[in-house]
Amino acid sequence: MTLPDELRPVFEEIESRADFDIHSVANALGEYRQKQQQITSEVEFALLAEQFAFTMSIDPKQERSGWGSYFAPMFTSHGTEGIRTSHPLELLSADTIAYWSARAAEAANPMLRARYADAAWELARLVQGAKRDISNARSAIDAYITASAASNEVYPTIVALRRALQLSLSIQDDERTQHVVNEMFALADRGAEPSKIGTSIAVFDSLYELRRKVKLPDERLRKMIGDLEHYLVSAARAENPELDQWGARQYGDRLLKHYRSVGTPEDVIRVTRLIGGAIENAAEKGNPSVAAAWLHEAQVAYMKAQLKDDADRVLVKIKEKGREAKGQMVSHVETMSIPVSEVQDFLDHIAKGGLDACFLRIAEFFIPKADKLRERLAHLKANYPLSAMFPISFIEDDQMVARVGSIEDDEEGRLVHETAQEMQFWVIFLMESLERMFVEHGLLPDEFVDLLYRTDLWGTDRYQILKNGVRHYRDGDFIAAIHVLVPQIEHALRVLLSRLLRATNLYNPKTEAYQEKDLGGILADDAMKKLLGEDFSRYLRALLTDQRGWNLRNRLSHGLYSAHFFGRQTADRVVHILMVISLIRPSGTAQAV
Repeated sequence: MTLPDELRPVFEEIESRADFDIHSVANALGEYRQKQQQITSEVEFALLAEQFAFTMSIDPKQERSGWGSYFAPMFTSHGTEGIRTSHPLELLSADTIAYWSARAAEAANPMLRARYADAAWELARLVQGAKRDISNARSAIDAYITASAASNEVYPTIVALRRALQLSLSIQDDERTQHVVNEMFALADRGAEPSKIGTSIAVFDSLYELRRKVKLPDERLRKMIGDLEHYLVSAARAENPELDQWGARQYGDRLLKHYRSVGTPEDVIRVTRLIGGAIENAAEKGNPSVAAAWLHEAQVAYMKAQLKDDADRVLVKIKEKGREAKGQMVSHVETMSIPVSEVQDFLDHIAKGGLDACFLRIAEFFIPKADKLRERLAHLKANYPLSAMFPISFIEDDQMVARVGSIEDDEEGRLVHETAQEMQFWVIFLMESLERMFVEHGLLPDEFVDLLYRTDLWGTDRYQILKNGVRHYRDGDFIAAIHVLVPQIEHALRVLLSRLLRATNLYNPKTEAYQEKDLGGILADDAMKKLLGEDFSRYLRALLTDQRGWNLRNRLSHGLYSAHFFGRQTADRVVHILMVISLIRPSGTAQAV
């Protein structure tokens, strides 16, 4: 069975178009169907076969569809009614495969021939009663090559040639494999100019990993690498106005892959310096915020090549651009109003029921809850999808210190960020709640410390230290309070880790001696995270050790805070952490209550 006479005018018109596009076939057939009042069974069969063939998506990695094939349905959905797909395989039969084979033999346009033959070859194994005919695979390869030879466009030409290569390798047709390789190099020659970055890149990406399998001659490999070298040098020239660091990075990354593979470190260094130089030149002319991000890429490249002096030099530049960017930043302030009566009701609820009840209520309430944070992220993703997709960069100390990805790809990073935001939102409420507890209950520093000692994690030798820290806090000397109390938190958590029979130390091969784990290492321990629970564990990290949060412990230890950071809101959070730790009752394997 072949194309019905009624449909021949449709295809003659399609193939006569100067701007022929394979995707236009389905549209033309759809228009034909709408105009017909009656359609014969023969035409109905042909329309179904044609539209099925030309509306399928391609899936080069064969991962999306569930078919395990190069072709895939446009969509597949899973619902309460089961699986729905745009292309049910049940619609196909052995007659459909035979029809596609016949169409591949008679179609004039090579892209049509390629689609028919490829569909017949690829889907025959999925259709009951159909058998694969190797002539279809050969016809598809030949048609892809013919169509590609007439094109100067990198895409989708290289996609078609990659498919042809995949087919020729799968049927072990060495002659056709070489024809495909030759056509890829011919495509590269037709687009041989530095501004067409995609051409040489596309050929390298198509052939390099398969160079042994396709038996790529040495002269071909040398030409491929030589073209990349030529374009890299052109792209890296500062005086070239048409190219910038993006081209240098694209060419250079491929060259680095090759030179690392063959083990020529001198070439790795040379190429890295060309890439880094192009990035640095672009950064000098770019917006400071963007330039700092570009320079980060250069610094990473230098470090990978073990060019420490270059990497250190770029670190200085990153700081310089960070300072410039900071001066250009615009401040945005959002305000919200909360009725005084609601605040008063909240504080009355916190303070009621005596000192112990108030203490416990404050300790539990002001821990950011993961379930609420996830609800907030889900709301953001549903209502502001673009915002949910964009990464967030954190600028401190005139440089980017942390980055979180999209909600989809980096849930943990987003949760840490939301935890930090949650802490900021409740600043006033926590301050007023703590003040009510101290004032209404006449709570003195030593009495508060006595409440903390309901857990034995502090140790008797820390009582005076805690008392001094709390006294500084109540006297308004928050600088002193924070410096005294943060190390006590780390000490208590280290003691807790030891109660879990987990190592609190680690071996340092540089000194050939042992040292205590820092707070980040303590909080990263799986047993510790399990004991503390998701909410408190993330809260501790967001407040004390995570650069995506407040990172208080680390910034404090490295002297990165100026005086205005040591305010009441920071001190309140430290005191709150002390209160939560006091609720932990370790015994045996330890458990929090």
